[in-house]
Amino acid sequence: MDVLTKRDRPYWACYIIIILGFILRVYSLGKESLWYDEVETISRMSSGLFYLLWGDHIGPLYYIILRFWGWIFGISEISVRFPSVVFSAGTLFLTYKISVLLFNRKIGLISVFFMVLSPAHIFYSQDATYYSLLLFLVSFMNLFFIK
Repeated sequence: MDVLTKRDRPYWACYIIIILGFILRVYSLGKESLWYDEVETISRMSSGLFYLLWGDHIGPLYYIILRFWGWIFGISEISVRFPSVVFSAGTLFLTYKISVLLFNRKIGLISVFFMVLSPAHIFYSQDATYYSLLLFLVSFMNLFFIK
C-alpha cells in the first residue's frame, strides 16, 4: 500500500522545499554582527509601548512582536533575527498557496523552489528589520484577495 497518495505528493514536496528554505535561512544566522539598522531596531523595540504605538517610525507591529520575543528569548544576534526567518518561511508557504490558486501545483512547487533559492529573500530573512513581516503580510493579503 502506498503511504502517500498521488494527490498528497505535491504537499509533501512543498513541505520539504520549505524546510530546505528554513534551513538555508537559519544557516549562519549569527555569523555577522549586528548592522546599524538592526541596532536601530533593537533600540526601537526596547523603547516604551507608547513610543512603539505612536512614535515617528513605520508600523509598530514588528517592534511589538520583537519586544515580546526579546522578553522570552533575550537579545542576541540570533534571537533578534529569528522572527524574520519565521516570517520568511511563512511567506514561502503563502507563495505556494497563491501559485496553486492562480495556476496549478506544479507551478506552485517551481515558484516556491525559486523563492527558497533567492539570494535577496535569504538576505532579508536574516536581517532584524520589518521587511520579512511586510512581505508575509502582503502575501497573506494577496491570498485572501485571490480567494
